[in-house]
Amino acid sequence: MFSREVNYYTDVELRDDYENNTLRIDAERYLQRPSYHFRPEKDWMNGVSSTTCLLSKDPCFYNGFYHFFYQYNPHGAVWGNIVWGHAVSRDMIHWQHLDIALILDKWYDIQGVWSGSVTMREDGVPIILYTGSSYASEQTQCIANPADPSDPLLRKWVKDHENPILRFLIQAADVNKGWSSVQAIPRAVWLDRNTLKGLIQDPIEEVKTLRGSKVQQGTVKLAPGEVLGIRGATGRQLDIEVVFEYPDVTHTINSGTFNLDRDLVNCNQGGAAHRGLFGPFGLLVLADENLREQTAIFFYISYSRDQGKRATSFCSDQSRSSLLSDVATTVYGSFVEILPSEDSLSLRVLVDKSIVESFVQGGRMVITSRVYPIIAMNKTSHLYFLNNATTSINVRSIDVWQMHPAAYGTLQCHRCSAAIR
Repeated sequence: MFSREVNYYTDVELRDDYENNTLRIDAERYLQRPSYHFRPEKDWMNGVSSTTCLLSKDPCFYNGFYHFFYQYNPHGAVWGNIVWGHAVSRDMIHWQHLDIALILDKWYDIQGVWSGSVTMREDGVPIILYTGSSYASEQTQCIANPADPSDPLLRKWVKDHENPILRFLIQAADVNKGWSSVQAIPRAVWLDRNTLKGLIQDPIEEVKTLRGSKVQQGTVKLAPGEVLGIRGATGRQLDIEVVFEYPDVTHTINSGTFNLDRDLVNCNQGGAAHRGLFGPFGLLVLADENLREQTAIFFYISYSRDQGKRATSFCSDQSRSSLLSDVATTVYGSFVEILPSEDSLSLRVLVDKSIVESFVQGGRMVITSRVYPIIAMNKTSHLYFLNNATTSINVRSIDVWQMHPAAYGTLQCHRCSAAIR
């Protein structure tokens, strides 16, 4: 079966595996390597080339397998030598790496097989449309066809003899770890039926199959300025669901007992350290017990006396996420629409060692952050409630699951027939 081809790696097993293969990459370099977000076995990966088949509403699913193509450098953990990597999955969670789908072997793509997509012919056979880079720094538009459409793994691709079909002229931190880049978790996307003017993005249901032991807590009242640890919620691979009660902003404003913000507050105005009446409040993830390292993900509700309206921001503050001096320490986020009928703020967070994905209000807003803690590792990584507001904030509930690693493997040709039975 397909699942028998996978290997479940721990950090120690990674050390053993690489030493046995004479690569001798120290396991410490893999401590920040996500375990349930898609990544290549080693080296550099760019964004997705295609996981969705054009002219179809579905992910690229062909004869029983989801197909994932991505830009890849097989020769190092930096940009360059761009080819198309290829992996397949039954559920978009556990993956098998296949041979490179498109390599640099033609004059019209010898300097790079760049972005592209997959579409279906009228007979249901997929084809690849991609951009190549020629010797003369031309961008070329090209086609590739499966060598054997009956192969559900689509292991071999043949570039069309009429390539390029179009051409035009253009102007001319992870490296030492032996791997670079990671993909966001697969998401389901649909129209927001409540606002009718935006998209909902939610992790696919299969992500829940990775959930392990669970910690849950009921109603909690967070005092102004309080940071409260969540007992039992340790580790760097977590799935978190938390619901905050929306503060009674209207009553407080009408009471006239506080100074209003002159304007709506943005995330970059001090980050989690910018105190206001209704924010910041949220979570500290990947935090050590002394809070020397912490990634704050939080809400901030502000009211503009000039505009006479309120707004809710959701932000990610990386300014204290790592003691390393050469990583990004940005604060970013945006306003999220909260309807008058909604009396709570929901947040789901996927934490996977060096990536944090936050899904706000059922997926109405999503923020993905890369962080690189060096102290908050394994059992020394804790989860905290944060309330840096000047008023109390009520938590309705929180559920925290430990996450198992996804399964990865590499299919060799002599094993493919057994894997697909």
